[in-house]
Amino acid sequence: PPCALLIADLDHFKPINDTYGHLIGDDVLRAVGAALKAAVREPALLGRLGGEEFLVVLPGADLQAARVAGERIREAVAAVDASPWFKHRSLTVSVGVTVAQPGVDTVSSALKRADEALYAAKEAGRNCVRTRELQLSLRLAAEHGVVRVPETSLPAQSNAKL
Repeated sequence: PPCALLIADLDHFKPINDTYGHLIGDDVLRAVGAALKAAVREPALLGRLGGEEFLVVLPGADLQAARVAGERIREAVAAVDASPWFKHRSLTVSVGVTVAQPGVDTVSSALKRADEALYAAKEAGRNCVRTRELQLSLRLAAEHGVVRVPETSLPAQSNAKL
């Protein structure tokens, strides 16, 4: 069955860290993590990729269900009460969504596509959800002359000196 991947990235986090300090930044990240945890349902998996990025894995979800989950995440983060840290700032998140296709995708190819969708959300002005489908990624790769080689098909290389 397919598996949806969502990458949620807290918008404008660097200014929060720079202005209020890393301790406040860590508190904000914990609050956002709790909001994401409340927004996704079992059997979803949630983890922090690093920085202000979170990964949500939705086993068995199609693109439409994953998009709905992305909107739920976006709304949950917007509902986080930021007043303990700052008065005139709300929290928003951009979300990139894709569905990994068994037998076609590798973990890295699906994550790359979710990251492309996240970048599209940032380019669209942030605080939104964008999707990237496998067919679109393959078409874009063909248009740019990129040939997709599955990771498992690369031959092992010897370190022997010539």
